[in-house]
Amino acid sequence: MKTLTILYDTDDWKYKIPYATRSPYSGRLRRSSFISLSKIAKKHGIKLTRASSLWYEKGIFKKAWIYDNGWKKIKNLKADIIFDKTPLNDKTLKIKKKLSREIKIFNDLFVEKLCSDKLTTYRYFRQFMPNTFLINNKKQLKKILPKIRTQKIVIKPRAGSSAKNIKFTSKKKLLKKISKESVVQEFIDVSGVPGFVKGVSDLRIITINGKIAIASIRHARKGLISNVSRGGREIVIDIKKIPNKVKAIVRKIDSKLSTHKPRIYTSDFVFDKNNKPWLMELNSKPGLFGYERYPKDKKRLETNLILAVKKSI
Repeated sequence: MKTLTILYDTDDWKYKIPYATRSPYSGRLRRSSFISLSKIAKKHGIKLTRASSLWYEKGIFKKAWIYDNGWKKIKNLKADIIFDKTPLNDKTLKIKKKLSREIKIFNDLFVEKLCSDKLTTYRYFRQFMPNTFLINNKKQLKKILPKIRTQKIVIKPRAGSSAKNIKFTSKKKLLKKISKESVVQEFIDVSGVPGFVKGVSDLRIITINGKIAIASIRHARKGLISNVSRGGREIVIDIKKIPNKVKAIVRKIDSKLSTHKPRIYTSDFVFDKNNKPWLMELNSKPGLFGYERYPKDKKRLETNLILAVKKSI
């Protein structure tokens, strides 16, 4: 039986169960998702484990978690493939490079860098995105303002997820301080998702090896941010009802990544007043939890993930 190891970057060995460390999401949901995925993996001849990058040494995880009629701790685990859920930064990059030389890892570094770096995403897919510029200070922001066609602008970190540190402002009222390695984008006046909801919303597509595995609408309860981690409400929709324009863009995005297997990532879209879809960002680490209200969709997502892994090992 081959072993798939979910990789994270914290140390929870002292606890009786995993996912016990502080998290913006419920540990219960994460444990439930792991158990569900573990059962599907087992049916396909794959053993699912969970280990910290801190426990890795010379091709072996000295410690790991597994679920087998209860949570168990195991030692000296050799993984056949890693599902990398650790963040990308200068510190983790060295670990990822080392791991990738010794164990098959997904997503690989090309896909992860493309999805994690908003400027790189824009360079590859600018035809689908609002105009985006790199800035490091207020002086640089003022210099590129004439190139921005909207009165409102969006400023966000070049790297990051969960809508952290996103700022909305106007050309007439600029922020007092600009962080280094920020990007500024034209503001899209979001109208909702056509055929589904009105108001501040986005459409999230999770793609696994070129196949759409699940689609959901994230609707803001208030303000301009619809991320679930920021209070947004998520509704899974029928894949067949995804707007054709979005499906066409997803196919073009995936064509750039087709040589990288296995791969999993999200494409997040918003729609303007004319119902034109705009790609806002990609994410190489979508959560697999939170879909309990949609058992058929959840099972399809998990099964597609395990089948993608199975084909690659």
